[in-house]
Amino acid sequence: MSRLAIGTIVARNYLAHARVLAHSLRRHHPEIPFYVLFADATDSERDGGDEPFQLLSIADLDLDDVRSLLFRYECKPALIALKPTLLRHLLGAGYPSVLLLDADMLVQRSIQEALDHVSSHALTLSPHVGMAPTNADRLARERLLLMAGIYNGGFVGASDRPETHRFLEWWETRLSRHCDDNVREGFHFDQRWLDLAPGFIDDLHILRDPGINVAYWNLPDLELQLDDDRLLVNGQTCRLFHFSGFDPDDPGKASRYAPDLTTEELGPAAVVFRQYRQMLKDAGHDQTKDAPWPWDRFVNGVEIAPSARQAFRAMGDESRRFSDPFDVRRRSFYRLLNGQASSWARCRRALRARVPRLRRTPETQKPPEP
Repeated sequence: MSRLAIGTIVARNYLAHARVLAHSLRRHHPEIPFYVLFADATDSERDGGDEPFQLLSIADLDLDDVRSLLFRYECKPALIALKPTLLRHLLGAGYPSVLLLDADMLVQRSIQEALDHVSSHALTLSPHVGMAPTNADRLARERLLLMAGIYNGGFVGASDRPETHRFLEWWETRLSRHCDDNVREGFHFDQRWLDLAPGFIDDLHILRDPGINVAYWNLPDLELQLDDDRLLVNGQTCRLFHFSGFDPDDPGKASRYAPDLTTEELGPAAVVFRQYRQMLKDAGHDQTKDAPWPWDRFVNGVEIAPSARQAFRAMGDESRRFSDPFDVRRRSFYRLLNGQASSWARCRRALRARVPRLRRTPETQKPPEP
């Protein structure tokens, strides 16, 4: 067995990204097993077929009450909340070390030095910036990074150590109920929780390599050059590029998270964006990009409104009484939400108090009979 494995998590609409990442890893590190947690894979797809990776499904994970997690969150936060679970699963499968990468990454050269750090330390994290921003909007960018978190959740290395397992279990617990994008309340999905890692991990390594995890948040501060087909950052070869927020259908923008930053402004890096866009298209992005998330509806086909998910999260431990929150039968969350569980008046009053703006949506006012 390899001493290190790499993994990522996608839904069907990001399947092309996983394929591109897999091919780039295979080119530079064919010896390393690459796992993709394909969250909405069908039964017929779970053997992996011809995919360039080893496929895992949600059913393969040791995760209690998975349907409640899938009900609490829409697609993106649900996938993010599974990050520590995937890391724990691969460590439990016998790999001494595991690296989790976001699917929208591209390995451009060997990342062996970064992998050596992952193998040598209990936890390895990548900071958003490794130097003080120097351009005109530096203060605004620094404030955004303070709200988003010190470390980028797209690169997390973990080794089989007691302190690592304690941290991952804690992180998993927090993300199962608090994987929210609410910066005013101190949450930005998984990342603000990572800010607490130094308090948990003695052997925490911060990877300050400018050629690793290159993305929109640090590109404006890097010296970029093209040397034949190599992108150089601060004179070093760029080895791992992160296309965070890049939309191949809107290729002029570097990231949806930095709408004023165009790819052409990035000079030599614009070539990398154009190449990546073509790779995604060749990997079938146009065929999968609009794939629906299968957990967007109750079992009767009624769409789950954001307020319903908010209400379910607000119930906290009380939500455990619903063995399957997608159910619509008598004494279900669906009936409670629509005022049809009169014997649970106390629970409903508490729910209204916690989520005062919750109202019935037109599509859920008259649920069909079971």
